Amino acid sequence: MFSAAAVLMIACDRPVVVTNDTGLNCSGDASAAELAGNWIVSGSGSRSGCTDSRYEGAFTLGPSQPIAVAVTTADAGASTSTLAASSPPSGFSLSGSAQSTCIKFTTSETTNGQTTTYEFSGTLQGTKTVTGTLTGTGPGPCIVAGSFSVVAQ
Repeated sequence: MFSAAAVLMIACDRPVVVTNDTGLNCSGDASAAELAGNWIVSGSGSRSGCTDSRYEGAFTLGPSQPIAVAVTTADAGASTSTLAASSPPSGFSLSGSAQSTCIKFTTSETTNGQTTTYEFSGTLQGTKTVTGTLTGTGPGPCIVAGSFSVVAQ
């Protein structure tokens, strides 16, 4: 789901920046553990290809209700952490991963028989804020593109 990205230290101690599959620069020594807590997600973008004209065009996302997110690392030396919603409401899911400053997660929400799925890809800015781009589908056949921010509290 998320390709490896990191700052590699070579013999002469100069960092070599490796980008992930989305082209994000993942350099930095940030800890994904800083993202554990309640997330407030907001963003904006546009929807196209919708069969219901109410959804076509510009939209604003959030700010969301706080979403409790847990961060799990397999072991102390692991470079990738797993992100997951803790006790999400019925019909909602959030899962993803973090490596260095690169964060990637997906949300899915089903209401009134329609599912909306967003894929978020961004970088950690400072200690508790992530910014980046979002893509997705829904409701119905809508195609979604935009930008987002997450603030972890």
